[in-house]
Amino acid sequence: MLWRDAGSSGKRSVDALIAGSVQRSGSRVRITAQLVQASTDANLWANEYERDLADELKLKAEIARTIAEEIEIKTPEEVKRLRAKSVIPAAREKYLLGRSYFNRENAPDRRKAIELFEQAVQLQKDYAEPYAMLSLTWHLLEAVGAARPYEARSAARNAALRALELDPDLAEAHVAMAGVKWFEDWDWAGSHEEYRRGRELNPDSMTICACYTLLNYMTGRMSEAVEVGALAEKLDPLSALGYSTHGRALYASRRYEEAVPLFKKSLEINAQARPASVHLAKSYVQMGKLQDALATLDKPDFRPSPELAWVLALLGRRAEAVRMLESLTPVGADPTGISLVYFALGDKEAGFPWLTRAFDERQVFVNFVKYDPAI
Repeated sequence: MLWRDAGSSGKRSVDALIAGSVQRSGSRVRITAQLVQASTDANLWANEYERDLADELKLKAEIARTIAEEIEIKTPEEVKRLRAKSVIPAAREKYLLGRSYFNRENAPDRRKAIELFEQAVQLQKDYAEPYAMLSLTWHLLEAVGAARPYEARSAARNAALRALELDPDLAEAHVAMAGVKWFEDWDWAGSHEEYRRGRELNPDSMTICACYTLLNYMTGRMSEAVEVGALAEKLDPLSALGYSTHGRALYASRRYEEAVPLFKKSLEINAQARPASVHLAKSYVQMGKLQDALATLDKPDFRPSPELAWVLALLGRRAEAVRMLESLTPVGADPTGISLVYFALGDKEAGFPWLTRAFDERQVFVNFVKYDPAI
């Protein structure tokens, strides 16, 4: 149905109806579409299409575009409604299950999310949403050291490009492309533009990974980081990631007393939210509460880890920090974190090569060192 506003009454009336029929014969499908004026039943437009059944989804999209052009739809809402594609139920189920695993914010579950998103696009090749989420998931795995650049970046870029190709007006696709321009191209301005475009298309896109908060932090736009972080938290008050990224913006702004409750709230929602634990510990360090920082990280999930080794070094437990470093350096998954442990140990000669390596490898979050209070 196409709607017409009815002035100050606030009510809307129906201008026209889209009617049609589908007939199938063997591997062929015939679709007839008509646009009928509601008040007179006059036929405003009609057309007939015949294609192979395999092209049915593309055919539906073609008809929707044609109708939109014929009747000169002006509002994005109407265009989006007309152009909406049918989604195979099984593909939709895989996609939604993938989103559920994605939201758990730990590496094993996000690996499972990738598997489910890939199954969704195998079931339906022109389903844009799972391609966008595939890109985001690969980048976030790389960000926490759970995927190496050679594994994540090509897959993330290809998936983002495919999502945009399938649906240029999909907010998630622009958020995914923002990640490509940020993580891989180091195109900060381009990344900002993609996040803004995603936000224009759908404000809720700010809650997908809350990444725009962190990009503002990384580029020194602290007031914007806090503003966007607060918005993401407001849009989704049940998101552990929303609280955590808002907290990181406050942490970067040296507002530690305000950041700590947000990290704790994040961990109440999801005890496995690793970034929340890390930045809660870093906030405690800045507040001079080293024992609280140690208690936050001295857990199986952080043994070994650069973060725990860093706190041990700050506490003067040098031998333990060095032993942990010895187990981390052969893997080298987090060169920035390893460099910070060496700096905490007072060994700049060993630390700078690791920091240089992080820049050479374009490690996702190495640029945070410019504004991180811990540096």
